[in-house]
Formats: sequence, C-alpha cells, structure tokens
Amino acid sequence: MNSFWHGFSEHFKSCGRDATLFLITLGGMFALLIGAAIVMQTSHRQAVGYGLLVVAGLAVIRLVLVLHRAIIAGRQRTKRMQLSSDELAKARSKLLKHQNR
Repeated sequence: MNSFWHGFSEHFKSCGRDATLFLITLGGMFALLIGAAIVMQTSHRQAVGYGLLVVAGLAVIRLVLVLHRAIIAGRQRTKRMQLSSDELAKARSKLLKHQNR
C-alpha cells in the first residue's frame, strides 16, 4: 500500500503540485466521518449538535472579520500618494517628450 501512496504523491510532484495537503485533508475527513458515526451511536448526539452550532457561529464571525480586513486593506492599497513637485515635473516632461514624437 505504501507504494501506491508514494506513486500517487510522486505523480502530483511531477505535475508541479504537492499532494501533502490533499492527503492530510483526506485522512482528516475519514477520521471525522468515523468520529461522527461513533457520536451518533451515543447519547451525546444533542450536545454535539449544540457544540457544532457554536463552532459554526464562531467560524462565521471569523470569516466576516477576515473579509472586513481584506476590504479595508484593498481600499488602502488603492489610495495613491501625492507626487512631489519634482516627481510631477519629471512626469510632465516625459509626457511632453512622448507627445512630441
């Protein structure tokens, strides 16, 4: 079985991609599936539901904060600084040179 995973990983590396993140995610999803099946067979089903609701709420709050910060950073990036009088004169002279050609 190791040769299969090694060949799988080498194939992605030769394509310019790394399969490490995919394999970790695949293993995590499998473990999560087994954990969910175990919890559904116990009496903790309702408590897990409330816990997932709290985690989902926190994830939504985090997503909103990240998006808000990204929007603010994008707005700050588009603001341009005023050119100094020297830089403005050089830019005008370059424009006039290209206009005369």
